[in-house]
Order: sequence, then C-alpha cells, then structure tokens
Amino acid sequence: METQKTTLVCVYSPHNSSVADEIENFYTTLRSTIEQVPLHNFLAIAGDLNARLGPDETKFTFNSKTNRNGEMLKDFLEEFNLYTSNNSFMKPKGQLWTFESPLGDRAQIDYLIFRKKWRNSVKDSRSYSSFSSVGSDHRIVSATVKFSLRSTKKTKPHPIKMIDWEEVLSNPDMSKQFTIEVYNTFQSLSTSEIDAENIEEVYSSLIKSTEEVALATLPKRKSRGQSKPSNSPNVIEARNHLKSISL
Repeated sequence: METQKTTLVCVYSPHNSSVADEIENFYTTLRSTIEQVPLHNFLAIAGDLNARLGPDETKFTFNSKTNRNGEMLKDFLEEFNLYTSNNSFMKPKGQLWTFESPLGDRAQIDYLIFRKKWRNSVKDSRSYSSFSSVGSDHRIVSATVKFSLRSTKKTKPHPIKMIDWEEVLSNPDMSKQFTIEVYNTFQSLSTSEIDAENIEEVYSSLIKSTEEVALATLPKRKSRGQSKPSNSPNVIEARNHLKSISL
C-alpha cells in the first residue's frame, strides 16, 4: 500500500488592526513556503489567521462579514486552490466560533486549510470548547481525515524469467535440443552476412529467437503452491491410499 506524505504548516497571522505591511509580509512568507511543498503531498495549514470570512465568502461561517485579513486569506486560498475545512460542514453556531475576547465577543478566526484535491478525504471538521483544558481564549479546531490510497501495482516479471532454467541445465538432452532449435530459428531469420553495419540488428534477432524458442519449448517454473511438499506425487499417492483404507 502506498504511504501518503504529509506536510503540516502552523501559522499565526498579524491582527486585523496591524499595519498593512505586516500582513503582506506574512502572506509573502506563507506563499513562498507553500510553493516549496510538492503538489502530491497532503498539505495542512493550521493556526490563527486573525481573519473573518463572512457569508459572501464561505457557506458555513460564524462571522457576519469579511474583514481585511479575511480578504487576504480569500485571495491566498484561491491562488493555491485551498479551502478551509471548518467552513465546509453544516454545524451549529456553537461548533463554528473559535475565539472569545475578554468582553465575551466571539468570532471564527482559526482555520484548518487543505488542498481542494483532498476534499473527499476530509470527512468532518469543527471546533471544540477547550478553555478549561488548555488555558487559552482560542478553541481547538479539528478535522477527521481518511485517506483512500491505491495499492502499488506489482510489475509483471519478464516471460523469460518464468522458465525453469534449473531443470533445463540438469537435463543435457533438453539443453542440446534447445540450442539446436535456437540455431535453426536464427538461421532462418538471417538473410545477410554479419558485418559492422548490421551487428546490432543481428544481435537483436538472436535475442528474439532465443526468447521465442524458450517460451515455446522449455518448461515453466512451478508456482509456489504447486511446489509444496504436500503436492508431490508421493504425498498425493499416500494421501489417496490412506483415504481408501479408511473408508
């Protein structure tokens, strides 16, 4: 089974009230980081983006409108074909907000971000009340991810490797007959003398002749199941004899 390489990027964005240069520098650094992540990696960006995405930008949100940082986040998501998982599932409002200010105001500003190509692998996402356990004014945002990976295809061995060469070498008559067959086949294919100009063509014909004769005349290797001791003629005969006398 293939294994999926995962890249996790943890972020903390400047506040929405920060000067424009700070937020622009943040996204410049984030962009250069994401550009280095191979496209086949499972990418997860997690953290406090200090961005509010309103109903005009995403379907399931706690926020009533998009702020400046939200606009920057929206452009970033579109540029890299990303999406926020905790805005992608229908949840009650209590499972959407991620931050509570000292005055009691709540907002959704923390996000889990994934590539859209992996959208079907993200099965659920929501925030949990975690103030008492971690001592933070932010809540934990989680996602349930389940990969559906393809099995690595096994390469088929070359047909010539399926020949039982041990049996061929142990049988002088078979080896001699094989040599004669290859020679005769090669001779029938050769219509010109061998020289420096056609040496590669002649060599290819020899290889092809050898393979064709081998596959047509030589014994194939037995599968592991066929070569088990329990499948040997003596064992099969003894087994049948035991069955006959036990009836």
